[in-house]
Amino acid sequence: MADDYDGTNPNLCNARTKSGRPCRALKLRGGRCKWHGGLSTGPRTAEGKARCTTNLPWAKC
Repeated sequence: MADDYDGTNPNLCNARTKSGRPCRALKLRGGRCKWHGGLSTGPRTAEGKARCTTNLPWAKC
């Protein structure tokens, strides 16, 4: 891909990378690649949500 890629390809992730350029990895079901959150859907069960909340440093449960 050229250095002047503008991020308009609908099959690519296109998230901004640390260098400021659009990510050129193929996107997954979630609309982003595996490095930019394409696989994670967050906790779904009550147990998973509780575990997530207790892992937050600012959560006072």
